[in-house]
Amino acid sequence: MRHFRKHIGRSGKTENRNRISLPSVFILKCWIIALLLFFLLLLLNTSRSFPVSSKKAESIPGIPLVKEEEHGISVQADRTGAHRIRAESTSAMPSGGVSSESSGNTAGEILTPADAASLTPDQVYTFLQGPKAWNSRTDWSGSWCELVLADQKFSVFGCGLCDLANIYSTLTAYDCSPVDMFYYAREVSGYQPVSGYGAIDWPDLKKTLQTTGIYSELGKKPDSYEEFQSRIAGSFCSIVLVSSYNDSSYWPNSEGHYVNLWLYDAGDDTVFLADSGNPDHNRQRIPLRYVYSALKTAADYQYLLVTGVNEKANAWKHDGISLQWKKPSYLH
Repeated sequence: MRHFRKHIGRSGKTENRNRISLPSVFILKCWIIALLLFFLLLLLNTSRSFPVSSKKAESIPGIPLVKEEEHGISVQADRTGAHRIRAESTSAMPSGGVSSESSGNTAGEILTPADAASLTPDQVYTFLQGPKAWNSRTDWSGSWCELVLADQKFSVFGCGLCDLANIYSTLTAYDCSPVDMFYYAREVSGYQPVSGYGAIDWPDLKKTLQTTGIYSELGKKPDSYEEFQSRIAGSFCSIVLVSSYNDSSYWPNSEGHYVNLWLYDAGDDTVFLADSGNPDHNRQRIPLRYVYSALKTAADYQYLLVTGVNEKANAWKHDGISLQWKKPSYLH
């Protein structure tokens, strides 16, 4: 065995007592080159076997993701068997002349109102907000009807939150209570209820829905009834603000009240009404003209149209109602 010892002389220089012969150096270099070539070939083969994949876009609240499936997005039924929309393809979103505040969705990335043709009344959520309804255990009422939130009774201001919970629970694979929506809206939008004013405003309604993958547009009362009729017909559903100051024939003694419209029927020009404030109105078919006449024109906006659903953009995915409530027997 060859030993190498280093000798440090007086000059401070290091000398090798023995030196490697030239043939040995040549052989060592050849081995090094061969090893480098081997590892280079191995690296090339590995990169071919495992191609680099593109990074998937992350779900950002309020921003629709690009559709990955070829045939659109399917929203599956939840474990309770409640209705959820299922679409194999998407169609272009109807323009309907909807004014202002568009959510900026791209056609083809979302489900459109045409995909909701199979929706039936028994599959639509219609929560109630008042204590009388809960005391009599009326269907769709719950313990939230007696809760005090933000230093005031939920029954006084909860109509818009009931409408949000209706839309979320009907159009997604999940469900929630109006109180769940109260806390979620405070988290993701500018909604800040205070004592004496707990109603949620139009921009916060829109923003809250958007973060759950439900897209909407705000609008003002059109000059013609026919235009309003066309906009309601071209949407999944809508939230409208009515007031007895504009027309008291159907909603008397109401300074301002959000209600939820579903299932427009062109045959008799009626809508299926979700009215959280009146159990006698709730789940009734009424003429759309009643709504048009009572729209609160003193407000910044009079309605919100739900125009699309993108399951992948749902940043919440809350599922389940933990509070006591009277669930209808037909809602499986």
